[in-house]
Amino acid sequence: AKAAAAATWSKTINSVRSCLRVQQSTALRERLRARCRAARRVRLLTPEQCTGLQERLTQTTEQSVEEVRDVLDGLGVPPAPDDVAAVGVASWSCPVCKGTQRTRGWRCPFRHRCCRECMIRRVGTQTCPSCPNEGCGYCLGESDLQDLRVSEARMKAIIDASAQSAAVAAPEGSADRTTRCIGANCRASVVYKAGQARRCWSCTCGAAQVCTACGITPYHHHGACGEIQALRARWLAWMQGGREAYKGLEKRAKRTANTQHRALKEAMEIESQQSPPLSQDEQAVGPAAASASS
Repeated sequence: AKAAAAATWSKTINSVRSCLRVQQSTALRERLRARCRAARRVRLLTPEQCTGLQERLTQTTEQSVEEVRDVLDGLGVPPAPDDVAAVGVASWSCPVCKGTQRTRGWRCPFRHRCCRECMIRRVGTQTCPSCPNEGCGYCLGESDLQDLRVSEARMKAIIDASAQSAAVAAPEGSADRTTRCIGANCRASVVYKAGQARRCWSCTCGAAQVCTACGITPYHHHGACGEIQALRARWLAWMQGGREAYKGLEKRAKRTANTQHRALKEAMEIESQQSPPLSQDEQAVGPAAASASS
């Protein structure tokens, strides 16, 4: 009886282990598929290459999984939010659940971090999900939802709600400003509140950097928001004719300088020809005066 019970227990343990391995392998393949889509989104992979890697993931061998992971790591594609961090990377605490995390986690463009489980709950309860960090103002876009592997139905509902909110004008007298990503099919946005410092926003979809205060792109690192339009007008004037005018003035100055140099040289030659030669006494006085002065 004991032997039979032990055999049954061993069979149960092996079955559970086998199910866990299948679940872990399935989850790993899903994370790698999401990374393939992220690489295609930022143009690290062509659509054909992305499809080829995803087809490799349909194979049952572990070697195919490792090959796809090596390709994505070599391209520098970030790990999935629930990928376990590499050995030696310090753990961190999720600001929502306060739990210690060993995964990469989800990050907004302003480096605020949260675990995937908390973000999935947030995405499931908010019409337009945003970064949980207070005062951040970042609203998730389609690329964030893809990285979190949100279901297609929920993603469509969030995108539709975001499109409706974008069509609604801000309340009159409101000092808040909503800057939306300029990327195609990206619904990400940032709410800028009066008094906040301007920030450089690099959307995860790969669009150009945007200033959260004025919405100008590319981001102006060395100029205030109020100065950018005037600076751009000066630059446009320079490109449309100012540069050529400057080069013309530069050439004219060079010609004038060359003319003056030739005239001076000719005058010195004429002066040397018209001057009488020095006598022997004058030639002797010259070196003697020079030695006496030294």
